[in-house]
Amino acid sequence: MKDTSKLIANLLTGLAVGTFLGVILAPGKGQSSRNKVDLFFTNLSDTFLDNAENQLNLLGNLRDSLRYTIKQNLNAKSQKS
Repeated sequence: MKDTSKLIANLLTGLAVGTFLGVILAPGKGQSSRNKVDLFFTNLSDTFLDNAENQLNLLGNLRDSLRYTIKQNLNAKSQKS
């Protein structure tokens, strides 16, 4: 895993743990705190899935662009021959 990926993963882990502990240790009713934690992790997972989907779309677009460029180059070379 690249250093940047490790950094992002560690930051997200720290954010999740910090938020979890902050909500758990904050004064308030237990059910309210559990609802806050549940909502936080639901939002975090939704954000993660959205980002993963966006990255997959970007990779798909890159793949399609590379295929197009390669085909154009091959066609140009075959026409020169």
